[in-house]
Amino acid sequence: MATAVEELRPKIEPTIKTMVEPLGKAKQEIHNKIKEAVMSVLTPLLEQHVNPHIGKIVQIIKSPVVDAYIEAGKIYEGSLKEFSDSATDLKDNTAGFKKLDWVARSWWTMRPATEKLDVMYEPLWLLREIFTDIYPWSMIWNAQDAIRQTTDNAIFTFETKLKELLEKEPEAGKGAIERIMKDVAPQFKNDSDINTDSLYLAILKAIIMPPFNALANPATKALLEPLDSVIPEPMKQFIDIQDEFQRLLEGIIDECILVVLKAGGDKKEAPKIEEAKA
Repeated sequence: MATAVEELRPKIEPTIKTMVEPLGKAKQEIHNKIKEAVMSVLTPLLEQHVNPHIGKIVQIIKSPVVDAYIEAGKIYEGSLKEFSDSATDLKDNTAGFKKLDWVARSWWTMRPATEKLDVMYEPLWLLREIFTDIYPWSMIWNAQDAIRQTTDNAIFTFETKLKELLEKEPEAGKGAIERIMKDVAPQFKNDSDINTDSLYLAILKAIIMPPFNALANPATKALLEPLDSVIPEPMKQFIDIQDEFQRLLEGIIDECILVVLKAGGDKKEAPKIEEAKA
């Protein structure tokens, strides 16, 4: 197979290169045409069924997610301190590294962080009156997994950097731990901030996209069908109107969510259940 690929590469690559640019250009043109055709229909749907609810959902999820990551940071720092305090011989500290490996994988150890998300359940459940396909526990479990993964990644980075340093400086001793802890701490904070925003987006889209799709697809079907004829025949196997339309919807919802998140400022407390219901 490798030989066949290498023999075909000189023949195929020039053809691919000549098609990539026209294909990208054609996809963008189709995307723009779809947008021109459907926005007059989508805008009222957004104003009625999406925009009024995003702020309420953000109020439900923002504080618990932030608090969970803050608590995960405390667990991370506490675990490294325990590792440092108990380390006697860093050259042969298999037990210490093994214990670190299980910090983020232990349900009980991570519980102080993951349980911060449980308060989202009741207000999210009440949103089923508007968003019938919402599954709060599924969203909460996914968010808990994300927080455990962020913590596990930070611990892995700490271990890797520490081992690399000890290989270069075998006599560094416990000072090496302090150096690596200071080095990794900003990375953990940065990853937490990035993943916090990703969680907001994932939870909001999981709630909003299914009912918005259910409204947008039938409302725009007649507008999309004629656009199929403008796709150049050789490119129809690469460009699908429905795929491009879905990409447009995802982008629109992303933009609506990000506008609210950017305007939200500092974290807000989760609203009372009756407020979420309203």
